[in-house]
Amino acid sequence: MAYSLIKANSGKDARILAIVRRRKEVKEVALTYGAYDLIAKVEVDSPEELDTFIFDVLRCMPEVKETTTLITSRIEKGAASDQQPEK
Repeated sequence: MAYSLIKANSGKDARILAIVRRRKEVKEVALTYGAYDLIAKVEVDSPEELDTFIFDVLRCMPEVKETTTLITSRIEKGAASDQQPEK
């Protein structure tokens, strides 16, 4: 699994969100404040598939200004994920 941080060209963040959320590799995507405009949770079966998604999909979009991808080394759930919502 990896997280792709995406900088959008001015005013193009909603367009990127609409396109990226339909990709099978993307499990979640969110608009963000700060240095990056979006973050996408990406799940693929191999490093080659990640390369294809990043280089041939994300970076080929004219709306995308820049990407940074963080590949996870270990994932653990936080305490909040174990709690049941209050009724």
